[in-house]
Amino acid sequence: MASIEDLTQDDIDKMEKALDRYKKENEKFRTERDEFKSLADNNEANKALRDRALKAEAKAKLTEQGVKDVDRFVKRLNFDSVSLDEEGNLSGLDEQIDGFKADFPEVFDAKRRVGGQIDSGPRNPTETSKSTTERQLDSLPFFNR
Repeated sequence: MASIEDLTQDDIDKMEKALDRYKKENEKFRTERDEFKSLADNNEANKALRDRALKAEAKAKLTEQGVKDVDRFVKRLNFDSVSLDEEGNLSGLDEQIDGFKADFPEVFDAKRRVGGQIDSGPRNPTETSKSTTERQLDSLPFFNR
């Protein structure tokens, strides 16, 4: 490379033009980078909204089928395998719920949920009303039962 003293005005003009061209390219790349960042941020926001909507739909379906502890099953769902078809229906969620039904039949079948209890009556006995004679005896001070 030539020394600085050997540079002509033509060489300096060429370098300035190249510098301007590189500045324009750099500005273009910065603009693209900013666009990609905003798209990535929007994509993350959309993913968060999608996950919330899918969880709400899954909770509704599980509650509809009689599951008491819905959150226990929603944690185990794989929402990456759930997709939305053209008609707006979820595909992949029913298959996972069917898998839960196979693994935990006692949760989904009402007969099995109650079947473990021998007496399905109330645990506390009901209060019976006292007869007139019993109430009269209770009011007597000398009669202690």
